[in-house]
Amino acid sequence: MAAHKENGRYWTMSTAHSNFKFTQGDRLRLRNLAVANPFATLNQLAWRFHSLTGKVITKSTVSKILKTYDLKCYIAKKKPFMSEKNAKLRLEWAHEFKDKDDEYWKNILWSDECCARAVEPGRVFVRRPKQEEWNPKYFVRTVKYGKWSAMIFGCLSYHYKGPLFVWEAGQKVDTYQYLTALANSTTPILSEHPELVFQMDHAPQHDSYLAQAYYAANNYVFHRHVPASPDLNIIEMTWSILKANIDPNAFNTRPEFVEHLHAVWAAIPQEVIQRTVLTMHQRCLDVIKAKGQPTKW
Repeated sequence: MAAHKENGRYWTMSTAHSNFKFTQGDRLRLRNLAVANPFATLNQLAWRFHSLTGKVITKSTVSKILKTYDLKCYIAKKKPFMSEKNAKLRLEWAHEFKDKDDEYWKNILWSDECCARAVEPGRVFVRRPKQEEWNPKYFVRTVKYGKWSAMIFGCLSYHYKGPLFVWEAGQKVDTYQYLTALANSTTPILSEHPELVFQMDHAPQHDSYLAQAYYAANNYVFHRHVPASPDLNIIEMTWSILKANIDPNAFNTRPEFVEHLHAVWAAIPQEVIQRTVLTMHQRCLDVIKAKGQPTKW
């Protein structure tokens, strides 16, 4: 047997086949190892199995056996860390709002900031003549990560979508910049539609003394939001759509990039936003089912 490290990362086999007869007990032991260590690689599971039994097993055998138990390998979903305190707050919030009807959710103006970047695309296929590989017509433009990036602010509700606000390059989004975004995006909508209530998270610039004074002066009415809950903010879905539709081939300069962001934002159908708003009741139920932990949303 070739040498290996204890964590299994460099496990190799001197033969292409396992050197023993697999029993049902071995299969169950391997399954239990995988269940107890869901992020372990096939190499690591093979090594841990060998440490327990003294038996040699190949990666392919590990994979085949685990598939019979429906333990296939998938890309892990990413969710923010959830403290016990925030999970409890989310659970209490979900119980409070689970009985709100659709009309309540339709009258919330959801808001948020995010960073939009022009990211180099992954592998792209192109149909071209065999000898035309260096024809610029068939190039996929690549950009350095963050070469064009922008902090953006948006707001939307069931019936309305506010204008996208884009900060200048290098601007720190402090309280003053946040209030500038409100003045250009949310305040005009709230003034024209006083039935709407405003949703925000509790970033420091949102809860500052100056921000509180601005809210009072402009008659803001709030929907209570809960910390660490992007899955309970409708606009997060819209950010995902916007980022997925950024085309690195559509601009050459930052002004063109900003113009492109505005175009992508404007093209997001209101019908998509409306369908998402109507999922809020189910989101509350899912938070309760998850006992305050992150949900699929």
